[in-house]
Amino acid sequence: MTDEKKSDPFGSLLNAALGQIDEIRDVIVRGSQAGKAKIDAELLKRQRDRALAELGAALLHEVQRGALALPGALDEAAKRVRELEAQIAQAEDEAARAFGDKKPPGGGAAGGDEGS
Repeated sequence: MTDEKKSDPFGSLLNAALGQIDEIRDVIVRGSQAGKAKIDAELLKRQRDRALAELGAALLHEVQRGALALPGALDEAAKRVRELEAQIAQAEDEAARAFGDKKPPGGGAAGGDEGS
């Protein structure tokens, strides 16, 4: 029987295929773990970006109500945000007029408390 096992090409082919399946499975598992880690990192980046946006909005609110003064470079950034808000409001007004609405579509994003 030992000679039969040595000369059985099907058995050796099957063993080789099983070994390759284990290797393929390991590659797939590593790939899925890497993919999950990338997705986790992207979700964390989005959370960080949202937290930074909330921080910026809170700081800008404090500046606008006079409770906080910003240094020069930050004051310029705050002015840019206010300019963009004015442009957003203007674009929303134009859209509302174009659609014949009294309110802009979507309830207006210029209020700044979206998602709060």
